[in-house]
Amino acid sequence: MNYGINLNSIIPLRAEPDDRSEMVSQLLIGESFTYTDKKSSFYKISNSMDNYTGWIDEKSITSITPDEYNELNKQSSFITTIPLAEAFDLTSKCIIRIPGGSRLPNCDSIGRFGLHEYKFQIHRDFILPESEVRRDGLLLTASAFINAPYLWGGKTVMGIDCSGFTQIVFRMHGIKLPRDSKDQAQLGESVGLSNAQPGDLVFFQNNEGKVVHVGILLEKQRIIHASGRVKIERIDEQGIYSDEYGRYTHTFHSIRRIQ
Repeated sequence: MNYGINLNSIIPLRAEPDDRSEMVSQLLIGESFTYTDKKSSFYKISNSMDNYTGWIDEKSITSITPDEYNELNKQSSFITTIPLAEAFDLTSKCIIRIPGGSRLPNCDSIGRFGLHEYKFQIHRDFILPESEVRRDGLLLTASAFINAPYLWGGKTVMGIDCSGFTQIVFRMHGIKLPRDSKDQAQLGESVGLSNAQPGDLVFFQNNEGKVVHVGILLEKQRIIHASGRVKIERIDEQGIYSDEYGRYTHTFHSIRRIQ
């Protein structure tokens, strides 16, 4: 077993060991991982944040020791709370972009944090302790992603998919969700549409009844979700109705309240 950390803003996580392969997710800066199998120049990794697996190019890997890995995953850290922030690399004297929901280990109360052998400074107003669950403002955070383009496997405001959107928005509020919508649908408490509340997760199904889409409920039976882009649309017992297309685009499955 080998251990690594991501020092880049994002790293694509691919389905197969090939640059042309489908991107299934992304690693954000500060996320640590284990890696084992090697094929060509790619290693298969498992993200310690959500246990998601895939392949990344060896050029993107910064190796760390088992002790460093264990320390990273047991210590308290901070999470970035705006869709895209900038930090100053005190080591190389340059700017690095940091996506919302990124985990900043070894961070102090004034925004100085360390990744491996590098030191950074980020504005204190852009971070909060990851252990601090904050439900207030969740819908405002979700709205900050409006018009972010849809990107299969994406987890940032520069490109994001439906479950990446819900995972990152909740993560920015101290709440951990799995990466995929089908797994998110197993969490929390089931509620009906008539007694659902803003902030509940709404799931949608394909023709076989499998969960394939997710969004966040807003007031007045509206939903914010990533489909083509992050947008707000109407929802009822049938599903999501798109005024843009003049039809239902997603079939209702269930609603879950994450406590």
